[in-house]
Amino acid sequence: MLLAPIGTYLNYKLGTRKTVFIGIMMTSMSLALSATVHNIVLLFLFYGVLVGCGMILIVNPPFFLIDEYFPYNHHRHVLATSIIACGFPLATLIFNPLTFVLLDAVQWRITYSLFAGVLFVVGSLTTLTFRHKYPKETDPAEEDRISRTGIAPEPQPDTVTLPRRTKAIIGTIWFTVSTLKSMGYYTPFLTLVKQMEVLGIPQRQSSEAMAVAGSCEVFSRLLTSYIGDYFKGKILYMYVLCCVLLCIQNALGTMAYTFTHLAIYAAALGLFGGPIIAAMYSSCSEVLQGQHVPVIFTTFRVGLGIGALAGPTLAGVIFDHTNSFLGVFYMNSVIYLVASSLYAFIIYLNKRKPKWCFPDVGEELSLIENAKGLRTADSGAICSAIQTDNPVFVGVSSVPDSSGDSTDGEYNKLD
Repeated sequence: MLLAPIGTYLNYKLGTRKTVFIGIMMTSMSLALSATVHNIVLLFLFYGVLVGCGMILIVNPPFFLIDEYFPYNHHRHVLATSIIACGFPLATLIFNPLTFVLLDAVQWRITYSLFAGVLFVVGSLTTLTFRHKYPKETDPAEEDRISRTGIAPEPQPDTVTLPRRTKAIIGTIWFTVSTLKSMGYYTPFLTLVKQMEVLGIPQRQSSEAMAVAGSCEVFSRLLTSYIGDYFKGKILYMYVLCCVLLCIQNALGTMAYTFTHLAIYAAALGLFGGPIIAAMYSSCSEVLQGQHVPVIFTTFRVGLGIGALAGPTLAGVIFDHTNSFLGVFYMNSVIYLVASSLYAFIIYLNKRKPKWCFPDVGEELSLIENAKGLRTADSGAICSAIQTDNPVFVGVSSVPDSSGDSTDGEYNKLD
């Protein structure tokens, strides 16, 4: 996930089909090579590094392809982009038991080889279905005019152009909260089994608890995919609620000392954590008012990768120094409290967009003058409108021109 920017770059340079196929080739070859190694260093290189690099090329690009067919204004956008994320916990429920069976039956080398072959065959056939949506065809008369004059139609300016400071501040907050969320999300999945072992709970029951967590997460992700379109535009509010519930859950986890308590904790982990991952692509459209979604999504994925490394590592340090998991529960509780506050802060900043997220006056005047041909002297009314506490205007509904006449209906007020 740390290499998510590379996956995004290749997707836009090569297309989804080629990028995913490269990832499939890299991952399947790395799995096959992992089956031949005889020392841990090469296994770490082939399986830990190369498989991870290949997977990021497989996982990220399909989100962008789905978004082409189901853009944010489509009535099934959340369903289409969230249903992809439902496959990850479902695959865990299926392949984890299958892997244990294969390891007992044919040992790990043949297991790796089988997975490499299955991934290459199934993955290659799947990429044949990937096809970018064709852009709208240009009108033949318009093509003829462009070929004769060499002048293309001028692009229309964006309704709202966010200034760089806004993008930088909200982008930094989004990266931070994505990292924190990932720390809180991945840590329990890696420490819960160890905690049960410390408490003397049999390994079979520990596996059952993790199966409960996976099942509840599949359910919550499917539910989010199904009903998410009814909450489009309010997904960040759902993130705040889920983080608050996870904060409370981890605080109560400090009192869990039996299998029943930890099984309930695992169920809550799946129920409250699943919606955040399921709606991760749709939520990116609400961060910067629908702008720069690929960059925001890539930032989210990089934050997940950093959090997946930092969270369990910090949890291990806490356990080594205290010989207890109480500190890990407290850490996760604080993480989710901070995350909920940052999600709420992003919502607050977007609510203040008429005053805070509006373009710099110079940028806005440049856009208006280029689009409408206004005189610089006639733009004073727009400057005043932008700098006051009144609703922000891209222009005003009636601005006198140089002759004293008004130009009605040429500008629109922003809500």
